[in-house]
Amino acid sequence: MTVTRPPADEGIPGVTRRHRLSDLYHERTNFQFVAHSRRWAVLSGTLLLVSVVALAVRGLNLSIEFEGGTAWVVEMQGDRDASVAEVRELLEPLGFADSKISVLTGAGGQSVRVQAEVVEDPTRRAQAGLAALAGIEAAGVQFAPAEGGGGTFTFTAAEDAEPTEEAVAGVLADAGLRGPEVAIDGREVTVTVEELPASPLQQVADALAGYAGVSSASVSVSTVGPTWGETVTRKAAQAMVIFFVLLAIYLSFRFEWKMAAAAILAVLHDIVVTAGLYALFQFEVTPATVTAFLTILGFSLYDTVVVFDKVAENERTLTATGAPPTVRWSTGPSTPCSCGRCRRRSSRCCPSCRCSWSAR
Repeated sequence: MTVTRPPADEGIPGVTRRHRLSDLYHERTNFQFVAHSRRWAVLSGTLLLVSVVALAVRGLNLSIEFEGGTAWVVEMQGDRDASVAEVRELLEPLGFADSKISVLTGAGGQSVRVQAEVVEDPTRRAQAGLAALAGIEAAGVQFAPAEGGGGTFTFTAAEDAEPTEEAVAGVLADAGLRGPEVAIDGREVTVTVEELPASPLQQVADALAGYAGVSSASVSVSTVGPTWGETVTRKAAQAMVIFFVLLAIYLSFRFEWKMAAAAILAVLHDIVVTAGLYALFQFEVTPATVTAFLTILGFSLYDTVVVFDKVAENERTLTATGAPPTVRWSTGPSTPCSCGRCRRRSSRCCPSCRCSWSAR
């Protein structure tokens, strides 16, 4: 086997002079990561400490998809400016002063977003109760509002269900609907109510519409049950654990167990730091954020595997100069791979990390 020695340090960027941006563009990089390992350790430790403290003290600002609840969103009309204090004062008489209120600014102007715990609408509560009584899904209970107030519920009961007028009236009474007119024709049930109780959902929507200068129909209302949010969070955590287990098994066979442990620690480091930034600045964590986290995870893992592959190759081809030089000659030339510059000169790249080291 032919054994080569690593090139001398003279004339290598990062040793005799500082790097320039053009070095990164033309793949003339050989950063001395190992020589400044203490600096990187201090920087990494500081970021981890700040991230952990932010996560412990402030926590993540989870969106409605993860926490569950009801959210109202309305865009401000014209040049109106929104204020969190004004919106909170507006909602206080309605019992929503403790809601999570945020003012968002975009290209189309400002918008107000109010998030609270799940708010049960009397109509939806009545639909759910009638569906349970009839042995059907809640979607099978139709409600048609009347112009002067009130409305009509219609549904078809299941074959093994026998709804009675007393049972239907009791379900509606639990939802706050009084004095219903119930008509039962076989399995077909029609319930008419003259007046509906005030809906908290509509009250908040009307208040926000008046504040924004728009109609109530322009207020977007969405509700996510807490069970759904907990299910999504639990499945995401399970998927992450399975991913790390499979990753450790693959890297242990591909390289060795120490490299597998280092790769997992590197990925966890990047995720904790990113999550810490979200907690520190209270950015909202949405499903799109989870996608971004997975992207960071993928790139972090890719860079780690590229470096490890180069380390394994140099261990076979370079003279036994010790671990630090081997790592240095593996991380330095691999840097352009992380910046996506190698695709422009793939003909010059080595097969392990696609960098241009072999052309030098």
